[in-house]
Amino acid sequence: MFNKWWRSYIEDRINNDSKTFEAYINLLIDPKEAMRKFYWFNNCIWVILEITDYDYTPYIDIAHGSIKPCKVKFIRVNDISSYVG
Repeated sequence: MFNKWWRSYIEDRINNDSKTFEAYINLLIDPKEAMRKFYWFNNCIWVILEITDYDYTPYIDIAHGSIKPCKVKFIRVNDISSYVG
């Protein structure tokens, strides 16, 4: 069962060629939802590996900068087929 469903995913995550990228961003969606999405930048596909300092208070006034940026760590996807079934 491991080889069928998880092996390629785990190998993609711990691959020596995996790159990470950290940035402070205003996360405007629920963190659980954000971690299920793919992101395209720097000519690569990325997924969120870790979110730090996310403020769970409701974001009422986006226009005036009331949302505090949180630290997001991305990991590059080497093989997207490892992430989709």
